[in-house]
Amino acid sequence: MRPDLRERRLLPKTPYMLKLLLDDHREVEILRTVNPALPRPANFTISLAKSNDDFVAAGRLLYESYQRRQIAFVNKARIRVIPQIMTPQTTVIVGKSNGVVICTATVVCHNPFDFPIAEILTPAECAEHLSAADGAVAEIASLAIADEFLAPKSGAFNYLAAYLYEYLKNHLGISKIVIGTQPVAVDFYRAMFGFLPIRATAPRVMPSAGNDPTVPLVVTMERFEKKVNSNAKRISSLKAFVRLFFEEAKADSNFEYLNSPVVNGLVQLKSVSLIEELFLKQTDMMSRVSPAKRIRTEEMYPETDDYRWVFHNDTQKSRRTARRFTVNVPTVIAVRSSGNGTTTRVGTIVDISENGAFLILAPNQSALPKSSDVTFTIQISDTVEASVHGEIARIDDDERSYGLRITSSGSAFHDYIRALSQDQSAA
Repeated sequence: MRPDLRERRLLPKTPYMLKLLLDDHREVEILRTVNPALPRPANFTISLAKSNDDFVAAGRLLYESYQRRQIAFVNKARIRVIPQIMTPQTTVIVGKSNGVVICTATVVCHNPFDFPIAEILTPAECAEHLSAADGAVAEIASLAIADEFLAPKSGAFNYLAAYLYEYLKNHLGISKIVIGTQPVAVDFYRAMFGFLPIRATAPRVMPSAGNDPTVPLVVTMERFEKKVNSNAKRISSLKAFVRLFFEEAKADSNFEYLNSPVVNGLVQLKSVSLIEELFLKQTDMMSRVSPAKRIRTEEMYPETDDYRWVFHNDTQKSRRTARRFTVNVPTVIAVRSSGNGTTTRVGTIVDISENGAFLILAPNQSALPKSSDVTFTIQISDTVEASVHGEIARIDDDERSYGLRITSSGSAFHDYIRALSQDQSAA
């Protein structure tokens, strides 16, 4: 027998190939347990949270989920919120059955508080997986489903997952999703949606989640879509998920999305009463937020005494001269500094006006020089891009967050600002 043929016969018996075969067998077994025909909750609707009651109900549902999993997280109000919710870059999703919130998830994009999962990642992992260098990133956090609507009693998770796919892909323009999950759920997310662990390490303790063991996972939107389609080819019953995710979630009149004509223009501005309710009355979260982050968050909201008070208990701050808008725009920054020529950085614009912008550099980027001129790009649409020129007006202590003063821009940028002014309104 030829040596190369002998090697091919032996190949499946190598440890690596055996592991692949075992992993594949395990994946098929997991997929066979998934039931796409689980009943839809009665009178089911799903949308962004609209009222204070929606946000509070979502927080209480998440708290109950923590208690059910025996996570050591207790407060008198019996509500669980994350500080990112007070930023306009974070959206809370609520699914209702007969008008009652039965499932929820929170979608976090680049914001002054960073991603929740970042607290258990190394700087190198943040740079690799949370950077906007290869497209917009979102974390799905705070996912909870009422006990009586968990599988196999209900298909609430299936509909929530389909909504999240449609919302992230076609409304927020997200290219990569990160999540943190319990160790027991890792194999499911890998088999069902193609998620992969961020480095093959043991579960990490997440202090903000009651020291719950958490495994950080990541998937690109392209890999996610391929996995859903390939699963349907392996197990015929899973073809229902292809229809649910790629057709029905888009067309379902009871699935209500944030409709925005601006590429990457996302917003869920929180009302003063909501911020007061969640972060001052129901919890003491605001007292645990640094003054710098409060300032950066408050600057993204309309300039009123009420917003100043709720963030700072201070109505004497100097007034801004132009309305600011919350966005989530990956950008490349060209930096011109004396003696060093032009260098580039990658980051995300999270707040913008006709006069300035708030930039957060990707974790793997070096700090911007203190005295330099910059040019950054904004994708106005699929075919139109605007270049904006400016200078660094402020550097935050973390040397990742910068206030940029715009010195010149073109008509495309001004059209973009006008579109934002028509698109964004307080929740």
